[in-house]
Amino acid sequence: MTTLEGGPVPVVVQGLGLLGRTAVELCAGTPGVELVAVVTRRPEAAAGLPDGVVALADLGAAGRAFPGALVLSTVHALDEELADVLAEAARAGLDIVTSSGLFHPASQLGDCGAALDAVAREHAVRILASGVQPGFVLDVLPAAVLDLAPGWTAVDVVKPSDARSWPVSTRHMLGMGEAPEVVASSVPYPLAASAHLIARAVGRPVVELRESRVAETLDRELVLADESIPAGKAVGFTHECVAELEGGRRVRVCWQPTLAATDETDLSLRLEATGGAELTMRLDGSFRRDPYPATAARMLHTAVRGRSLPAGLHLAVTPGLAWGGQLASEDR
Repeated sequence: MTTLEGGPVPVVVQGLGLLGRTAVELCAGTPGVELVAVVTRRPEAAAGLPDGVVALADLGAAGRAFPGALVLSTVHALDEELADVLAEAARAGLDIVTSSGLFHPASQLGDCGAALDAVAREHAVRILASGVQPGFVLDVLPAAVLDLAPGWTAVDVVKPSDARSWPVSTRHMLGMGEAPEVVASSVPYPLAASAHLIARAVGRPVVELRESRVAETLDRELVLADESIPAGKAVGFTHECVAELEGGRRVRVCWQPTLAATDETDLSLRLEATGGAELTMRLDGSFRRDPYPATAARMLHTAVRGRSLPAGLHLAVTPGLAWGGQLASEDR
């Protein structure tokens, strides 16, 4: 049987929203890890934790209580606010993987991630990004399969999402339930980072990039289990990023979350590469309805695999496939 050396990896979950709770549950059924603590600013949220799991107020306390643990950070933060969270974990001596949108530090942080990399190296820890759903399927997965279509000149990746199971606060943060012009005026989770990651994977710099969101509306009220959205308000959106790459190649990534989905809606991930060779891929199943288990699993697996990496700041594509990087002697 494949096992990890040195006993289970101690895990700390930061944040106890829906994703944090999902991560707590996931740890119980994952080999080679042991949930030891949660970090939350709301002590009342810690009710019902598994026996032996302690609730702590901050990452510094987690580092003192469980030195060398890894952190699954499920807090919603971006840019410099996110960088502060990651640096706090590093200074506490904790490896950390974030679910927030730190896909491509070079385009998202003012110093291209240099300060985070330095603090991680100083404290001999790893800072990793796994990507929120749909980050993985819009960047890591396409980057991994494009070698199957050598000579491609254009690639389109489209990911619909059923947003009905998302918390109301998340929907409205993304513009659902708001006026269409609100949706069009901002991009809370830029897909530019995913486009840059694909470009890096294929070795072609981005020379031009365009990104936009367009609201999906209905001419009738949409009644959901937890809220009603008036006619004319956004019930979803199409978020598109087009990157023109060096050498005349083009990458288009498109995310289409909607609250108007039904059980018959096609929610397949669709990838199409055209040019010197052609590749068409459709992936359905585990991405239907609730994305939180997929996001939590991606975080945990990335974090455990990342333990074999050198200290520093790492991109979402860096960890390999080996679970933990080491196998028991009988499997070598």
